[in-house]
Amino acid sequence: MTRTQKKLDEAKYFLNQLKVTDPYFDYVLSAFLNAARSVFWVMRYEFTQVPGWKEWFDSAEASKEEQALLTDTNQMRISSAKKGEMNTEFFLFGDDKITVAGASYPDAKRMLDELEGAEVEVIIRIPGDAEKTLSAKDAFVLDGYVKSEHERSPDPRPAIKRKCDAYFAFLNQIVCRCHEKFEIG
Repeated sequence: MTRTQKKLDEAKYFLNQLKVTDPYFDYVLSAFLNAARSVFWVMRYEFTQVPGWKEWFDSAEASKEEQALLTDTNQMRISSAKKGEMNTEFFLFGDDKITVAGASYPDAKRMLDELEGAEVEVIIRIPGDAEKTLSAKDAFVLDGYVKSEHERSPDPRPAIKRKCDAYFAFLNQIVCRCHEKFEIG
């Protein structure tokens, strides 16, 4: 197994761990992006002395679709690794004023899916007050309904996961071509 294949396998491991309902989605995403981005760096280090490899690698041209995928993926990586801004939090009220804690993301998602279109009463209180009898001072009670799927702001996680899947497929294709053309070891 080449070092390049090993790095690709590392990216695959994190991609397989990337579940949209995981409260640690952002962390796993960061690990995937960093491992995946390293594939070409490791390939360059490993194959640079192999006759013809540099010319082959430098002459490769990404399609317009592949170029957009590479740009989007790199932006995600920069936001995650360099700026520390990558945030795919689930917002219960559609903006960033009240955010559902990561550990509650699966339950909130399930609740929204199961109660689609239903009228609901949302009680907001300070944690640890669950046993206390509620009064107007202890909690806020909001009436509303759960929006149907087409009314909701899109959850960014499934789209991010699809991009990661596509990026991995792209990397896998390049690594396979490299190994077919240039045997080392």
